[in-house]
This record gives sequence, structure tokens and C-alpha cells, in this order.
Amino acid sequence: MNRNFLFATILAAIGCNFLIISCHRMGDNEKSAAQESAREAAVPDTTVNPYENASVEIKTFQNDSAYGGFGYDVYINNTMYVHQPNIPAVPGNKGFVTEEKAKRAGELVSYKIKHNIMPPSVTPKELDSLGVLN
Repeated sequence: MNRNFLFATILAAIGCNFLIISCHRMGDNEKSAAQESAREAAVPDTTVNPYENASVEIKTFQNDSAYGGFGYDVYINNTMYVHQPNIPAVPGNKGFVTEEKAKRAGELVSYKIKHNIMPPSVTPKELDSLGVLN
């Protein structure tokens, strides 16, 4: 009886390990699908671009003392679409050092909107390549 109990315990442990490994691999597949979906979302939708002929305007502004520096607003057809008082995609709440740097970042967002790259988020690498981080 002791030997049968030991054998049953070993089989149960093997079955549990198999189940855990299977569930873990299924989770990896779900992550891969979610990552692929996120990548597809960042690619422009070429079927319909509602912003192709829209009026997209960038307005810069000087922040109050809470953020300091400068920020930008993006207007689509005279309606505010983005209000960005701080440098996006980087930690902290500091504004851009100059009005020109805020305008360049806003123009990148405007470009993404006009080309239907939604959401029009920016990365630290993109901001660095524009020279607006310092």
C-alpha cells in the first residue's frame, strides 16, 4: 500500500507539472497575440484616414510655475485634440526648455495625426532625434 501511494503521488506531481507548463505556454501565446495586436495598432490604418484633409494646428504656450517651460496644444478643425504641458514619454512633469522645442514635438504629433498613426504617441527616442529633450 505504501508503494502504491508513492506511485500515485509521483504521477500526480508529474500531472501537476505538465498542467503548469501547459498553462504557462498558453500565457506566452496570449502575450504574443497581445504584443502583435499592439504593434498593429501603431501602424497607420490605410483604409480610411479621417484626418487627411483636416486642419491640424499647433499652438505653443508658456507653462505656469507648476511645470515650467513650454507646452503645446494640437487643434484639429479648430477643436483642441491634445493638451501637452509637459514633455511626453519621459518621467517627470517638466515642460520643454524652449518654445521651439515644444513646437517641434507638437509637429511630430501633428504629422502622426495627419498620417492616421493613432494614437499619436511619441517615444523618448523620437524626441531625442528631434533634439527636444535637453
